[in-house]
Amino acid sequence: AVGPIQIIEKMGLLLQTIMSCLPAFSQLGGVSALQGEQKFLDEMVNIFRNRRDLLVDGLNHIPNVKCVKPEGAFYVMPRIKHQGMSGFEYSEKLLEEAGICILPGSCFGEHGSDFMRMSYSGTTTEMIEETLEKMSDFHKRYF
Repeated sequence: AVGPIQIIEKMGLLLQTIMSCLPAFSQLGGVSALQGEQKFLDEMVNIFRNRRDLLVDGLNHIPNVKCVKPEGAFYVMPRIKHQGMSGFEYSEKLLEEAGICILPGSCFGEHGSDFMRMSYSGTTTEMIEETLEKMSDFHKRYF
């Protein structure tokens, strides 16, 4: 950077703080999080496990869908045989007709073209059940 020395010195301090370490208050917050009450973690793990299992089991009961159970994520990548349409077309049609928003696997590279990405982190079991029902109806109409 080029500018007055006083500003350049302050920019250097700012860059050093941002790039090399977290501010002390963030570090203290991290310590408190790690040393504090952990009960909520077990509760959240169970909630996410239940959502995952419900979604994966439900997807595997829909014709032309195969889903492997992930072991460390809050999304699934089902393989969906969407004959006659691309993954993008499939996801667009599913959104327009069923109100289900999924991301085509092709967004993650050419090897993802037969897959879709669905997140279960910010949802409820009721929403997952509704999604599975709508998706099943969609597949009955098209496949």
